Amino acid sequence: MKSETVADEKPYCKMGDYARVHWTARTDADGEEENSKNYQFGNSKLFRLGHFEVSKCWDIAVMQMKAGEKASVTCPAVHDTSKGTNEPNLHHH
Repeated sequence: MKSETVADEKPYCKMGDYARVHWTARTDADGEEENSKNYQFGNSKLFRLGHFEVSKCWDIAVMQMKAGEKASVTCPAVHDTSKGTNEPNLHHH
């Protein structure tokens, strides 16, 4: 799964902090796209880092971003279940 996220909380979040992101996700298999504008009335996603509320991949990626930064994140399939050890591929924009 590929996601574009924007961390708009304080710079360099850490475990236990809350992060709010807008996202767009595409699956590698069929290129189907989803985004935060289609969920929760277009609001960004709020989640607590390190609690696997979204995925381990997002936890790792968001902790490498500064407030307001955009990035493309490629999450290994192992992170779909929030139980992997492979690191996400993060490209800062």
